[in-house]
Amino acid sequence: MDHPLSEIVQSLVGDGIEISKFRTNQRSGSAIGSFEAPWENFGMEKGLMMTTGSIFNALGPNSSEKKGSNNRRSGDPVLEKLLGNNVKTFDACILELEVIPKADTIAFNFMFASEEYDKFVGSEYNDVFAFYIKGKGIENGRNIALIPNTNQPVSINNVNHGNATNEYSPVNPIFYIKNTDSLSMLEYNGYTKLIEVKQAVVPNETYILRLSIADVSDGLLDSGVFIEGNSLHAYHESYQVRFPSGEYDLDGTSISQLDNLLRKMQTTKSDNVELAGHTDSEGNYDANMKLSNNRVNAVVNYLINQGVKKDHIKIYARGETMPIANNETEYGKKQNRRVEIKLLGND
Repeated sequence: MDHPLSEIVQSLVGDGIEISKFRTNQRSGSAIGSFEAPWENFGMEKGLMMTTGSIFNALGPNSSEKKGSNNRRSGDPVLEKLLGNNVKTFDACILELEVIPKADTIAFNFMFASEEYDKFVGSEYNDVFAFYIKGKGIENGRNIALIPNTNQPVSINNVNHGNATNEYSPVNPIFYIKNTDSLSMLEYNGYTKLIEVKQAVVPNETYILRLSIADVSDGLLDSGVFIEGNSLHAYHESYQVRFPSGEYDLDGTSISQLDNLLRKMQTTKSDNVELAGHTDSEGNYDANMKLSNNRVNAVVNYLINQGVKKDHIKIYARGETMPIANNETEYGKKQNRRVEIKLLGND
């Protein structure tokens, strides 16, 4: 909370998007603020954090299974409607943004975490996060914060390792991490892997983005969501270059994909690109970070040799922190060994 909220909100903005206004239901207190690199393999360096309690309760290591702050604030009827079953929410933290995208797809990255894990998995304490977008072509609004490859909202009961006590089977476990690391600088008992969400939009139109997180059934144990800094952006096209296990050299198919990108850059007169390198889960964290960096640099070098300016290329090495498929299958591993390339909207 060292920075004004307006400055924290602006820190979310990446390429191809403008924030014209914002508002929140948090007039005081510490339910919303900024964060910086809790630990090396967190997956994000900095960004905005929203909680159902206090951002200060998120500081680790994980020394308590039941940490929370009951802010005695109201819930969110929008989240209650999303979950259905006449649930009641408490301590809602809501942030609304008015944005103008400069390209036809909006995207951002987030991670959901909670003290409700794992003891209350499968129970009524199903804390939830949603990201609604409303505007031209989406007049009724739509929640786009979903578990990857599903239509399920992000909540305790929709992403977890299950609960042996009540015989609740794991749900989407490939996107969940149990916080057992004594070196972790996060208090929450569990958290999701870094997740990207995206939505098609009409360029240069105004859209309302509504981020909301709330406790469900009581206002006790905290949940939080981390939004990666500079990850709220707009882009024109996306491409994926895939790699064999452990390799980072470009093959003919990869080069063909990159040539398609270069032609698109000429037709759209857009010259800014974002690259993110990824791996499967084979090997350790450090090795996979190095491999993902090598994959990104292989693509960077090809683009530069074809005339793209180096200072127009933004790169990220994600390692194994952001899977899009199940690393327990060969097909899933193949999907995760990739460099994602986005042709960004011009500011």
